[in-house]
Amino acid sequence: RILRIPTFYKDSIRKQYEAIGAADRCVAVSNQVASSYQVPADIIPIGINPELFRPLGNKAELRQKYNIPEGEVAIFVGSSHPVKGFDQLYSEIIADPNRTYILVLKDEPGQFETPKNVRLFFRVNQEVLCELYNCADRYVGRSIVETLWLAPLEALFCNLPIDVTPVGIFNEWQPENKNPRQEALQAGLDQATMIRSWLKLLTL
Repeated sequence: RILRIPTFYKDSIRKQYEAIGAADRCVAVSNQVASSYQVPADIIPIGINPELFRPLGNKAELRQKYNIPEGEVAIFVGSSHPVKGFDQLYSEIIADPNRTYILVLKDEPGQFETPKNVRLFFRVNQEVLCELYNCADRYVGRSIVETLWLAPLEALFCNLPIDVTPVGIFNEWQPENKNPRQEALQAGLDQATMIRSWLKLLTL
């Protein structure tokens, strides 16, 4: 599939390069972003709030609340846009009817035919999103491009293992998926570490 880049996107990129050229110092959310602009940058990922996205420990009750069947459950959070690799993910969903997929989308309903093994949610708040992460056994994502990729980070903080393409921060860091929440904390991907990094940078 060919991705057509609209004019407003090109204008935004031009403005970004102008801002970079005028800056004394650049900050990027991942090394992949800094590399794409070919500029030296301090790397400060957007931090996750570990008190908001956390393990809840009552998976059976949550599945009953959201009508999620027993068995293996995967979750995807994002968009059905091609850049999110949704075509590939949709093919995997069709090919794996015994696994239930929770899809939490920011799109309008009716963008694709909903398979029987899919539970669809649209534009939920963060408290509901945390509960939906806790219904699942793993997070799946097939994005082609990301800057950081917040959704799988949120899933990690809910102690969910992830299965994602190596883009955004996952181009340079991959969790072992043995203790996902602790691994994300040790990697400094929490909100408090982000704030400390910004304070250190701004007081230099």
